[in-house]
Amino acid sequence: MSDMYLITNFKGTFVFDEEFKVVDKIEYEAQDSSIWTKEEKKLIAKYENDNLFYVGHKQEKFKDVKISKDSKKLKNMAEYFVKDIKDFFEENLKLTKQKVKASVQDDSLIIQAIRNIEEINKVANMLSKRLREWYELYLPEFSKSIEDHEAFVRLILENDKDKLLKDIKLKKEETMGAELAAKDIKAIMNLAKEVTIMYKLREEQEKYLEAKMKKYCPNLLAIAGTTIGANLLSHAGDLRRLMLMPASTVQLLGAEKALFRHLRTGARPPKYGVLINHPIVASAQAKGKAARKLADKITIAIKIDYFKGEFIGDKLREQVEAQLK
Repeated sequence: MSDMYLITNFKGTFVFDEEFKVVDKIEYEAQDSSIWTKEEKKLIAKYENDNLFYVGHKQEKFKDVKISKDSKKLKNMAEYFVKDIKDFFEENLKLTKQKVKASVQDDSLIIQAIRNIEEINKVANMLSKRLREWYELYLPEFSKSIEDHEAFVRLILENDKDKLLKDIKLKKEETMGAELAAKDIKAIMNLAKEVTIMYKLREEQEKYLEAKMKKYCPNLLAIAGTTIGANLLSHAGDLRRLMLMPASTVQLLGAEKALFRHLRTGARPPKYGVLINHPIVASAQAKGKAARKLADKITIAIKIDYFKGEFIGDKLREQVEAQLK
């Protein structure tokens, strides 16, 4: 009668023969290792007439199952499971990579685009403020006469100091600005050129974003607009999560801090989040009511986009405007 070996690990209970081949096995979920499992008992009963050895340690006795102390065979069995675990790990890693690859959808690209635009805005505004402070050493009156950063940058690049003084109807001797050297003015203009590049990049990203949304979620784009629609997707995480949200949640996306402050301190609850920037809400006297009605129609648009329905975004927007009139 040949020797056989019983071993239990995280995968289940296994029986090996003398040549180190798996004779039988029962896979199971891990249990308390201090007592015999039902899988072990089943295989022990099946091979009780064979010369069966148990590989491992048990506190509880089970008939006359002998304990194997053959270190060579223990090593062989250990190598078998190491190989099995390695294959298991490699297959799971391969599957994970495939799932990560498949998870990249259009809404992921839209979210990255709107976040990139937001970062560009922050950088461009910061650099524009620095440019204004620097240029005001040269011609402060012109900087104070125009508020729009983008227009300010464009005009100082296109016109010299004399032309700008003429535009603001100021004589050269009346300005408080210093007469800077050519190399100093060049340094200021180099910064202005870099800020212009940022504005051009933002414009290109906005065109890309609009084209992407027009293809992926046209109804959301039509009723919410490019920036607000993309921001809603960004706050939700993806189109599916946004589709599952009720209108009341969509209405408050972007106002999470105010909502948590209300829940924590009892402060007044928010009535809108990113929807406050929508022209319909911004121009309404009752902004909370306008945000609620807009959110209702947006949720309809999102569901149509998710299930690939027909385009009715324009009609939904007209309905909101009609209701608020």
